[in-house]
Amino acid sequence: MSDEMNTNNGEETAALFVSSQKKKQAEEEARKKAEAEQAKRDAAEAEVRRMEAEVEERKRKAEEERKALEEAARQAELEKANMAEKLKASVNVEEIKSKVKEKTEGKSKLPIFIGIGAAAVVIIALILVFALKGKGKAVDFETLAFDKEYTQQQENSTVSFFYPESMYTGFKEDEKEDNYIGLVAESDNAKNPELRVFMTKPCLQKDNPARILVKNTLNALKIGSENLLSNYKLKTVDEKMPDVSADESGKYYYRASATSDDGFTAAIASWLEPDNNGDYIIICAMFREKGDDPANVGKLRDMFEEKNSDNALMLPGSVPPQSDETDGMLEIDEMHMGIIVPKDRFQSIVKEDGRSWWVDDNGALYKLEYAEVNMTFDDAREHIDEVQPLIKGMSDDMSGFNELSEIESRMFLKDNWDKDLKYIAEYKDVMDGITYWEGNSSAMWHDVRTDKYYFYNVLLLAPQKNQEVYKSLFDKAMDRLQDI
Repeated sequence: MSDEMNTNNGEETAALFVSSQKKKQAEEEARKKAEAEQAKRDAAEAEVRRMEAEVEERKRKAEEERKALEEAARQAELEKANMAEKLKASVNVEEIKSKVKEKTEGKSKLPIFIGIGAAAVVIIALILVFALKGKGKAVDFETLAFDKEYTQQQENSTVSFFYPESMYTGFKEDEKEDNYIGLVAESDNAKNPELRVFMTKPCLQKDNPARILVKNTLNALKIGSENLLSNYKLKTVDEKMPDVSADESGKYYYRASATSDDGFTAAIASWLEPDNNGDYIIICAMFREKGDDPANVGKLRDMFEEKNSDNALMLPGSVPPQSDETDGMLEIDEMHMGIIVPKDRFQSIVKEDGRSWWVDDNGALYKLEYAEVNMTFDDAREHIDEVQPLIKGMSDDMSGFNELSEIESRMFLKDNWDKDLKYIAEYKDVMDGITYWEGNSSAMWHDVRTDKYYFYNVLLLAPQKNQEVYKSLFDKAMDRLQDI
């Protein structure tokens, strides 16, 4: 074989070798790329399965909590019924009559409960015994002024109220227990109607989630006042409470007039008033006198309540924002998110890992829930068909309210996807007999400070009659979530 032929064969062999190596290298790169893509898909699918499992676990826990709360409520009702029977059996009517004739006073008390999930806040019912007096004199309401202030200190809680100095010279403590104090007005004129004022210690803290429980709050006022009347043989002639189904504005209150077989007439009013710390106490005021005409005591009760309830706890829808200006912020430190709101409008009531709640004095509630996820925006978009149902599912799920009060009805209004990873919906809800507008948004969040990713859900529940201003606030907040 010639040298030329040997040279040609060598070059061809070398070329074939190089081509083979390039092919192998390309195949290896393709294999590695395929494995990497498969690993990425597997990781995303695993994350989706983890999130689905987490959602199911949350639903399971919510169902367990719901059952536990139902059992706790049932036990509380049984306890209340048993207590009422025991008190009824223990009342010695003859002994009470004897003490009244001797112008002495007995004392009794009955616990009332405001249910807050599985816990309960004890409120002592306002029970009192009156000394017999002569028939009351006519009151000149045209000139009557509630012009004298009385301040009551209970540990770290201070509350003041006004009374007519022309009728009463002051107050003295008549009852004092761990949970309440009873005051009796003193007077130089024995024919003036009796006035007694009872105040609990703080029973509804400003940061307590129970602030949104309308029925429980009204029920506490009603039961306490009714027990006061019935325990001393006073029969209710009429009573008045807010009609929440009619979207009534104003404060939480209970009012009643009553008469007794031994010739007395009485009028009572109860409401919730903040102390110097912003926590709420129950104030119960009762006027009582001999006779069958309720005009005097009813008018005095109404004037006392009007003068002393300017700062009372208000029903949802009574004090809406005056504008949609957003000059404040709700801050979620863990994920460095800020939700713009009116300054000093919302009070924090829940702050723990994975969720934060805020409420305003109008009964509107902001709720945020979030969970860290092991995927980026690119990962989520690559598996959009699996991720979008998870995001939407956070808006669909209302189990987080089970610890407070069931949503009685939830009507879907409309929804849309803002791009591909942000879901926004609106609903009309009924809770505790009150109709609310609900703005709801679920999406994905990147905390640039920690480089962590989250799924989150933001909900704003607001009285429907104030829907316009709250919807504007919600839209602004969701459009301008702040990375803080």
